Amino acid sequence: MKVKSIALTKKLTKGRYTASAVVTVVDQTGNSIGGVTVNGAFSGAVSGARSGPTGTSGKNLGIVTLTSSTFTANSSVTFTITSLSKSGYTYNAANNVVTSVTIP
Repeated sequence: MKVKSIALTKKLTKGRYTASAVVTVVDQTGNSIGGVTVNGAFSGAVSGARSGPTGTSGKNLGIVTLTSSTFTANSSVTFTITSLSKSGYTYNAANNVVTSVTIP
């Protein structure tokens, strides 16, 4: 399995920002995989590890959204995948289409 995409955005609410990384996970043939634990870390304007499972059905199949804690500085944020895990699957980061994304 591998990371197909990471969409990273920032949102401002009441003077504080959060960053959200929408991660899509697929198998080696490109099929979405549900129930994969995605582990990643935010750095830059905010730091911290986050993890969660990819969706198991419908439009959320193979997709998880990981959200940072709040921060006040409107500066760059990076999200980096640290690992993927699911029983019966092998993860090799070298196969990822993308592993890390930065936004200003």
